[in-house]
Amino acid sequence: MSGFYLGLMAGIALIAAAGLLGVSPRFRASVRRLRTIDGEMLLFGMAFLLLETRAITALSLLWGATWFTNAVGLTSIFVVIFGATLLSARRRLPLAACLLGLPVSLAVVYAFPLGAALGTGLGLKGLASLLAAGLPIFFASLCFAQRFAARADAGTAFGWNLLGAVLGGLAEFSSMVIGLGHLVAVAALLYLVVAWLALRRGTTPPAPPLPSAT
Repeated sequence: MSGFYLGLMAGIALIAAAGLLGVSPRFRASVRRLRTIDGEMLLFGMAFLLLETRAITALSLLWGATWFTNAVGLTSIFVVIFGATLLSARRRLPLAACLLGLPVSLAVVYAFPLGAALGTGLGLKGLASLLAAGLPIFFASLCFAQRFAARADAGTAFGWNLLGAVLGGLAEFSSMVIGLGHLVAVAALLYLVVAWLALRRGTTPPAPPLPSAT
């Protein structure tokens, strides 16, 4: 990767971090107190952006790289996220099961020969689309909904998640080195770290609340 792209990525990351630090006193307090840095939310944002990029790429490969495909793909992703959030609100699923389903679904996506679905009927292409896009995002949304609901300070948690999303968007440039197909593997590694942090946080007392903005 050239120095131009690395410099551009560093500049965007600094702008995003400066923006969050500038508008949120509680986020600044979270950065100063290392114990309150929300690594889970940060990694959730990074991994999800990589997962979304891989999903849009897969749908474009199956259905054609058109604006309509992108619109339908993004809409489908939002619908899956909304459905998973509603399910989490109505019924509390075991966190361990959700955390287990996420890497399993990512392993299926990584191993699935997407090219084999090209030239097939609508049914098989639809099934391939579900595996490539819907399944891992559904489990990721279930995990995120549960972990976000456990946050005492939703605003600061969302700030860390937003910063992670920016970093994940920048990490998409790594596809020029490792290939788009391997973004799933990178996302899986990030989610494994998230799972370790989530299970570890569940056995240790929570960090003390941040001081108020006033």
